[in-house]
Amino acid sequence: MRDAATLEPLTIVFDAALIRTYGGLGDNVHADDAVAREWGFPGIISWGTLTAHPFAYLMERAFGPHWLVGGSLDVRLRRAVCAGDRIEFSGHESAAADDEPRLFELQATSVQNGVVATARATVRRDRATSQTS
Repeated sequence: MRDAATLEPLTIVFDAALIRTYGGLGDNVHADDAVAREWGFPGIISWGTLTAHPFAYLMERAFGPHWLVGGSLDVRLRRAVCAGDRIEFSGHESAAADDEPRLFELQATSVQNGVVATARATVRRDRATSQTS
């Protein structure tokens, strides 16, 4: 076994402009405050793919774009990310045998709502050269 690595955290404020720029306009919970309130949200909410993307960025920042070759990312959305939420994305390496891909447990946490998403990412050991190695 090798020493575990911690990924450098990333903080993003999911403001309404970011959410609308990503997904466009329309009569839906991602673009229209009134529709979002009808569904019980305080205002518009982030698209799931917009919420998940920073996990991939954490891995790319640590290992470069080649982590995707033979790597994986499995995301679970836990709570809605609302306009104005400040989310910290973080991750650390989990124990894995030396002959298995490196495994990372990732988490997105909001001060307002706690853990909003989790993910597991793998990177092949032959692709896992970085500042986290």
